[in-house]
Amino acid sequence: MVSNRDVKFTSYFWKTLWHLLGTKLKFSTAYHPQIDGQTEVVNRSLGNLLRCLVGENGKNWDLIIPRAEFEYNNSVNRSIGMSPFEVVHGYKPRTPTDLIPLPLHHRVSESAQSFAEHIRHLHQEISKRISLSNEAYKKLADAHKRLQEFSEGDYVMIRVRPERFPSGVIKKLQARGAGPFKILKKLGSNEYVVDLPLDFGISTTFNISDLVAYKEPTAIPSDPFEPSSHIEREPTHECPLSQPSTKKSKLNRFLMIR
Repeated sequence: MVSNRDVKFTSYFWKTLWHLLGTKLKFSTAYHPQIDGQTEVVNRSLGNLLRCLVGENGKNWDLIIPRAEFEYNNSVNRSIGMSPFEVVHGYKPRTPTDLIPLPLHHRVSESAQSFAEHIRHLHQEISKRISLSNEAYKKLADAHKRLQEFSEGDYVMIRVRPERFPSGVIKKLQARGAGPFKILKKLGSNEYVVDLPLDFGISTTFNISDLVAYKEPTAIPSDPFEPSSHIEREPTHECPLSQPSTKKSKLNRFLMIR
């Protein structure tokens, strides 16, 4: 069971209880939606679905919710290849569109036929919006995927998240990045073991999203300010700073040249 780090799951009493019941706990971490991202996506999809339906049916939204719930539970999940209803009950539910049309010689209620058409249209609209929502989330997730891979012996820079630091450490004052460090092993498609110093005190396993390829700095010249021989200097001319005035007066006056 995947859960957050609530006291009901982390305390000694509850850990013992879950162990006796045979339940294996896996705790999620903050800023890491890959752990329980499926639950978050389902909640977000349901929120968008209800927001669209309630906005168009403000007066009778309470009648729309049961139909939306039925249609969502009857939609096929891409991960398991069947609907949630079929997983729970073992068979596909019968929908109004599956009803056999009545013979033409029977009398048909116009109100019932109109309501059936409304239900059919509503289910089709909900199915279309669920498909569009799933495609939008898939495109958004694929846009942020990193295709970069590392090999053993490569050097990388690491990003240290606050939740990785042990208790008692002032996390806000710790560096968020460090490196370069050597890749020791590849555990899966997106996990690597990094050769960290012992004084770091954190796990050496990192997700690929927290690793950046290390690039060696370019060579720095020993004398970056050496004057260039291509600089042309203007010729200098000597000129007198002042010339005596030709007029006679009691005071000596000079013509100043700037």
